[in-house]
Amino acid sequence: MFLGKLVSDDELDSLASRVDLRELSGAQILVTGASGMVGAYLTTSILGCSERQGRKIPNITVLARDSRSQNLVDLQTHKSVRVIGSELHDWKLDQQYDCLLHLASPASPTKYHDTSSVIQSNVGFLKRISGSNAPRTILFVSSGEVYGANPPIGVDEDFQKAFIPESKRDVYPKAKLAAEHLLGEMWRLGYTTPFIARLFHTFGPGLREDDGRSFGDFLWSAARGKQIMLKSSGQALRTFLYLEDATAGLLTILTRGSDGDIYNVGSENPVSILNFAKVASKLADVGIEIPLNEEGIETLVAPSPSSRIVPSCQKLRNLGWAQEVSMEESISRTISWIKRSL
Repeated sequence: MFLGKLVSDDELDSLASRVDLRELSGAQILVTGASGMVGAYLTTSILGCSERQGRKIPNITVLARDSRSQNLVDLQTHKSVRVIGSELHDWKLDQQYDCLLHLASPASPTKYHDTSSVIQSNVGFLKRISGSNAPRTILFVSSGEVYGANPPIGVDEDFQKAFIPESKRDVYPKAKLAAEHLLGEMWRLGYTTPFIARLFHTFGPGLREDDGRSFGDFLWSAARGKQIMLKSSGQALRTFLYLEDATAGLLTILTRGSDGDIYNVGSENPVSILNFAKVASKLADVGIEIPLNEEGIETLVAPSPSSRIVPSCQKLRNLGWAQEVSMEESISRTISWIKRSL
């Protein structure tokens, strides 16, 4: 029996009831970015749910820059998984794959200064595999940041007026958009059938302590019993989705989505960064400090240009998906996982 430490038995049971993986039965799957939080949880869930549904377990090849990552511990020993430690630009397709789950990309703003890595992981790899030998289907995990600075509340996939201001972090949304356009061209040429998921703030097991985003700092501080420190007034609006719900969304797109289409994956419930911190503080019984003056606060993270990022996920809900885990429960589960990992 497959038991993933990142994904609890209860979460695997829940996911197995939410998505039908018959299309992935016995498939040859290539995963990039599987050592990251979303990639590791998604890969683990595919294996666990396939087993629970009585499907033929897919054969999964995992590409990871750091093959010794703690997020890969359970995958390393699974008989249906092959883990390859390699930079994307050093690796060539070694067989015909039925499906590519392309999640490779620096996701933390602390890594955006390495512009070459951001571009190569998102766009460069797709360019190199573009052709008749490309995987038959590709699920590309894009980002809600492609909607630019302060898009309207409830922004949907048809929004065309995005303005991405020049900044230290603009390479990330621009690389995501370039990859989306390239996939559209690969589809028109008949090389592959793409599905694009624009993922908004997501968290859960596998969240690294050095993630660099505010919610990651809050959750790790709370789990360690330390005071939560804000580096702003916390009034910016975000939405937060637990990994189980995000994974259900990604697999719903892959198995039920329209060919070549784009879907938002996120929570539609706006919450301020301050209120998120307050919930974490209450659940962990730790203090919280809010700066009186934001000037002079040192941070290695380029600030987001958006004071609000709230999507509409109506297209995804039309496929039968729904958010099922509350923010409070999401925070509680993640803090519990961090404590166990410590």
